[in-house]
Amino acid sequence: VKGVTETVRRSIILTPGGSAMPPVDCAVFSLGDITLTGSSKILGNAGTNTTAEGKVKFAWSTAVDGDLSIGPEGVPSAVVSAPKGCPMDEYVKDGKVKNLPSTRSYPMPEFPTYPALPNKGSYTAGWWPEPPYSITEADGDGWYSKLTVESTLNIYVGSGTRRIRADHLSITGSGKINIIGSGNLILYVDKFTLTGGSKVNENGSEKRLHMYYSGTDKLSVPGDTKFRGSVFAQRASIDIGNSGGVTGHIITGGPEVNITGDASANVRVLYAPNANVKLTGSGKVRGALIGNTVRLEGDTKVVWQEPPDSQWGLPDFGSAPASYARGLWH
Repeated sequence: VKGVTETVRRSIILTPGGSAMPPVDCAVFSLGDITLTGSSKILGNAGTNTTAEGKVKFAWSTAVDGDLSIGPEGVPSAVVSAPKGCPMDEYVKDGKVKNLPSTRSYPMPEFPTYPALPNKGSYTAGWWPEPPYSITEADGDGWYSKLTVESTLNIYVGSGTRRIRADHLSITGSGKINIIGSGNLILYVDKFTLTGGSKVNENGSEKRLHMYYSGTDKLSVPGDTKFRGSVFAQRASIDIGNSGGVTGHIITGGPEVNITGDASANVRVLYAPNANVKLTGSGKVRGALIGNTVRLEGDTKVVWQEPPDSQWGLPDFGSAPASYARGLWH
């Protein structure tokens, strides 16, 4: 215009569906505070939207092993609080403190409407008659008022996708759910109980099991329980305690995520943008952690780790924006 040229440039990340998605590119991203106490560590880059004074806190033996990004216009010496007399590079090791080009937004994907499936009543995989018990391909998809697993339940999925809906899915004692076949299993659950030394898909691939949880009670993975699969909790808080473990994505719209004791979460992403996320004891997360606030205590660690491949998608997002869902879960 009248000899003056101006260029406006914006970078976006495209998913297979062609829409923009929020970046998942660091070990920890907090929309607000980041607090490290004890000897906790973030092994990888970390970031926050905050520009408020003292909202990124380090204790003596803590560190971010990578870059630390703070909100646009934030002043590193004001935002980052380290023990008196200690230089900042003692706590941001092998990296630097820099500013984000713009604040980040991490919206929740839309939770799907549960499918209407054939009514199967209640089902118990107990100890008499002698296990294992089976839900076969011939049984097909189904809606169970209560699905109780006390021994071993084999769910046959063939080469396709088996959908099971349960008002209450209860796996207790030494109960086990195994997925048989080359296909996938999708669970739609209103109430979920996992106790004792129970295991879900213990020896299978986490890519093949996906659970949607609509309940308001905390989704708990305690004790020596194990869950290999991805979880999408609509509004519930999540507790992973003692030596319990989840291998697979975790998405929650709930207000809290607690990983305590020697618990572990091996994830592509623990996506909890509404939650105060806390790791205590020697809890560990491998992958990427996104929270409203993030607090690490004791000997906890978040370790940035790429997934083994790019095919960790969660199918059947229903009416959710498909391209966004695919991008996040890939």
